Amino acid sequence: MQSWNEVRAQQERHVDALRFAEKDRLVLHELALRERAEKTARLHCRVMTCLGRALVSWGWRLQQHFGATEQVGATAEVGATS
Repeated sequence: MQSWNEVRAQQERHVDALRFAEKDRLVLHELALRERAEKTARLHCRVMTCLGRALVSWGWRLQQHFGATEQVGATAEVGATS
């Protein structure tokens, strides 16, 4: 038969093992969340790159179609008449 001290020590080891397992589970969960966030960020980056290229291409075609050859400055007034 085990003494009370041995039973108590076994219970403490069991509680420590449970704590360690929970900490391990939380770390793995956090790593999985970070990996998912990185994949999402990469996807967003690819989408934004494709969107940017499409907008540049569309703008280029509009300029060619409407014959816009001048570069309009950022300080041009909107709605100004000449």
